[in-house]
Amino acid sequence: MSRSQMQTQILFYVMTVIIFGFILLYGYNALSGLGKRTEQISFIKLKTDLTSSVERIATDFGTVKREEFSIGGDIKEVCFVQTFNRSSSLSLFSIPVSYPFIWNSVVESGSDHNVFVMSTELEESFAVGPINIKNPAVANPRGFLCIPIVRGNLRVQFQGMGNHALLSPW
Repeated sequence: MSRSQMQTQILFYVMTVIIFGFILLYGYNALSGLGKRTEQISFIKLKTDLTSSVERIATDFGTVKREEFSIGGDIKEVCFVQTFNRSSSLSLFSIPVSYPFIWNSVVESGSDHNVFVMSTELEESFAVGPINIKNPAVANPRGFLCIPIVRGNLRVQFQGMGNHALLSPW
């Protein structure tokens, strides 16, 4: 093999390794972006499903409906804050100090968001309409309820109250 053939062959191998590296890098970036988009789509679907459930059941007085929502990602719980007849008095909210993002959003900034999707931190928040909270585990829930995610599912019971929905876990 002549010297020029060896140099051409080495150049060919180097170019092959560089092109293969770029293909791997592009594939990794595309797949990691796909995971983020999937999580965003999951949040949008949850928001749409919760909003339509609240709107549908709120006006149907006395109707009770149990729904299960699939949630992707590493979501640990979904928290709800009462927005129906919400008083401006801070003492009416029993938001634990372990949820500072929710406290800041609801009490300090006055946001109308009433659903908070939590992993180890706040992932997403949005409004679903007028809701009231019922938590059988707590004698006086005072406008705050967190429902843990079990096997990737959020299980919520909705009760129509005429002009708002009463939410509780099931």
